[in-house]
Amino acid sequence: MKTGQSVEEAPQASRVDLGSPDAAELAKSPGLRTAGTAFELKFELSQNDVLRMKAWASRHLNPDPHGDEGSYRVTSVYCDTPEFDVFHRSPGYRASKLRLRRYGSAPFVFLERKIKKGDRVRKRRVEVSPEELPRLSTYVAGVLPPSGWAASWFLDYALKKRVAPICRVGYRRTAFYGVSGGQAVRLTIDENLVGLPARGWEALPLEEGLGLLPGGALLELKFQDAIPELFRRLLPDLPPQTARVSKYRRCVRLCGLAQERPERGS
Repeated sequence: MKTGQSVEEAPQASRVDLGSPDAAELAKSPGLRTAGTAFELKFELSQNDVLRMKAWASRHLNPDPHGDEGSYRVTSVYCDTPEFDVFHRSPGYRASKLRLRRYGSAPFVFLERKIKKGDRVRKRRVEVSPEELPRLSTYVAGVLPPSGWAASWFLDYALKKRVAPICRVGYRRTAFYGVSGGQAVRLTIDENLVGLPARGWEALPLEEGLGLLPGGALLELKFQDAIPELFRRLLPDLPPQTARVSKYRRCVRLCGLAQERPERGS
């Protein structure tokens, strides 16, 4: 990390009453809360920096109310085509991912589409029960889902793009949120990233697998509009460049599912 502006001098974000009806809504990722796009800046941390960043976030933000002091387990199942078009960033697959996401052992799973262009992110998701997931394989095979099924848009996109589960990624997330400069902000730190090949349309919690970022962690700053003062003052204490680490792409490579195509002319 850089040794410029001390994080101690960062302005305080507005605290949120954790018992208020707005707390859960404000704790959502900005990419889910806004009709348009939000911003996500990602930084790779060494393990030595993690405790320092957690301490800073604890002083300036609220812990996510859905976890134990803001901490919870996340399992994501990423989809791709048989030719790995998402992994290879083929035309028509560069900006969008379909994934299944489960928090801990929650009795529900989110089916999610994430669209990312640069640092701008937009997400759409729908909640289903784990028991519904095996039905996706029959729907993909041509069986019609129930009329009015809430996840029909996800199924339609999966069919259009010919994607299915490829790999499963698990990690421990510690999340914080607040309000800075009149906008909702969120800071997350992901540790103990592991991955394995997917086992079909299921999202069983994953705690053991191939290490995707040994000794490291990923920190993300999430906000709706211009970077808020709270985060702007934190930037000098973060790595000088944002990370281009993709949990999905790293899992695919380390599991030996696909490798980068050689660049033309090489």
